[in-house]
Amino acid sequence: ITGDNVLTAARAAQLLNITWKEPLLLHFPSTDEKEGRWVSIDEKTTVPFSDDLRDVATNHHLCVSGDEMNRLSDAGLLNQVIPFIKVFARVSPDQKEQVLTTFNNLGFATLMCGDGTNDVGALKQAHVGVALLGSNPKNKETEAKKVVQPQQATPKKPSGAVATPKLTGRGGPPDLQTLNKMLEESELKPVQLGDASIASPFTARANSILPIAHIIRQGRCTLVTTYQMFGILALNCLISAYSLSVLHLDGVRMGDFQATAMGLIIATCFLFISHTKPLDCLSKRKPQPKLFTAPMILSIIGQFGVHLFCLITTNAYARSLSPDWSPPTDSKFTANIVNSAVFIISAWMHICTFFVNYQGHPFMQSLSENTYFRKGLTGAAGCLILATLGLLPPFNDFLELVPFTYSFRLFMLSMIALDTFGTLVIHRGISYLFPLSNINRLEQMTTKQQ
Repeated sequence: ITGDNVLTAARAAQLLNITWKEPLLLHFPSTDEKEGRWVSIDEKTTVPFSDDLRDVATNHHLCVSGDEMNRLSDAGLLNQVIPFIKVFARVSPDQKEQVLTTFNNLGFATLMCGDGTNDVGALKQAHVGVALLGSNPKNKETEAKKVVQPQQATPKKPSGAVATPKLTGRGGPPDLQTLNKMLEESELKPVQLGDASIASPFTARANSILPIAHIIRQGRCTLVTTYQMFGILALNCLISAYSLSVLHLDGVRMGDFQATAMGLIIATCFLFISHTKPLDCLSKRKPQPKLFTAPMILSIIGQFGVHLFCLITTNAYARSLSPDWSPPTDSKFTANIVNSAVFIISAWMHICTFFVNYQGHPFMQSLSENTYFRKGLTGAAGCLILATLGLLPPFNDFLELVPFTYSFRLFMLSMIALDTFGTLVIHRGISYLFPLSNINRLEQMTTKQQ
């Protein structure tokens, strides 16, 4: 979208790879819209305006100017034509805003970057507005002074030369301060803060549109992180709901130190996962467009089924080893093999949800690249393994855990392995059956039908 001539804009779009097909320019020779036609730059290709735009846009890239936009708007055809246009040239600031408004009304997601006050209206209408400020004005002034600054060393005069008096009157040459002032006044002033930046949520001090890729990478990383945090929260809430309802009614309770330790583990994992950084390379794939999709719901149901099976199996087996155990009549916590086993398997399930549902590439750092998150998960998992094996009795006493027999330790390790690999297989299998490309394609088809 530019105010330049349509031929200049079409050529610039080709150099920037915005258009790579043959460009066609819209031209109305008369007031009748039926006589309009799409004309190539060399005027060798001509397509009637009445032809289907979908077929025309398949083989060509379309360009319109501000005058043709007014004609289309007066005829009520702008909404039908504007989705197929690649280049808008010789447009006024109001027409720039009209282009963005039309795209928004048609259901598109719009991003606009501008470097002047004539882009303020369009920047306000865009879903994402980026103001480009160019280089720093202070740096430009410093460079200008360096250019004008003469050398300090005075060249030696040749022998026999006659000294020329310095002219300092009106008719003499201008001094250094006058030259600097003239140079500064002749320079094109860059856009200052408060022009385009006041209308856009993002401001980039750059001479190119490279910050746009950075914004898209950050946005995708934030979106994927939010989706996976919702999935993790859903699983953790389901596990906690079963533990605090069914198991609590059966007499399985958690000690104060156990509840505190589990809360610290979950809070630390959420803290580290929220600081995940995006990848340096912008992926060609797109993240899932919605939170409640079939893969997300099926994955949560399948993972919770595995967690529930392991939790019920562990509780039943622990009770079988304590035939004289009975649920306490009061709410006082008493350490026994049942609540110790349930605490270990429940804490492992919370850690497992973070490990299994972490997205990683192609939108964010992988688990191996996210150092703090990887170390946090490894440390929490290692502590639970040590508690299961009973290698540090003081640590078990601190968590109010009773010692396990050798056979029960093997059983707990097998439940931990089953829970980890079971949920991992379900999550990866559903992701393989429902790839992101199919989800995005289905969403695009739904949007086009709407």
